[in-house]
Amino acid sequence: MSTREICLVLVVAYVLGGSCQQFTMNFKVVHEAIVDCPNKGTDEIRLRMKLTKLNRTMQLMSGNVSFDVDFDDNVSIRVKLWTWQNGGWKAGSGLDFRKDRGCSSLLTVLGPVWKELAKASHMPTKCPFRKGTSYEVAPLDARVWDKLPLPGAPINKYKLEIECETPDGKTRGCYSSIFRVAKK
Repeated sequence: MSTREICLVLVVAYVLGGSCQQFTMNFKVVHEAIVDCPNKGTDEIRLRMKLTKLNRTMQLMSGNVSFDVDFDDNVSIRVKLWTWQNGGWKAGSGLDFRKDRGCSSLLTVLGPVWKELAKASHMPTKCPFRKGTSYEVAPLDARVWDKLPLPGAPINKYKLEIECETPDGKTRGCYSSIFRVAKK
């Protein structure tokens, strides 16, 4: 893996919710919303998640993940990240890249967080996820993302979109959320 790819994977992992506790500045991710994707494609890979706010500092993530097709390393993931600037989402201001071996790449990046998600949903801890499977994600403290030991992103508001794609670029499913990176 090239240095550029490693950097992009680290940024994406952070964007998915990690804050860094081992570096000088500590950041936290405050999830504002999980939103519908503008392009769900065939919707064969469904990530139906929601946030429930318990109090000022605690949110729970829960939902359902379903596969009408195999989710394995033949699927690619495309990650898009926009920043909030001057009252709107600024296209081209963040990341837009595609990563092959989507299933393994995603599980590797999530690391200890994936183990918590798998435990909360009784999902496998390894790829692949077979066609016809569906998993309920029991309410999980959103602060679990703090287990990713990665450096912080600039303090700002972000919109993340992760698309699952076929090798020819056809979208099969999507996840999108809005969050803020803030100082702890």
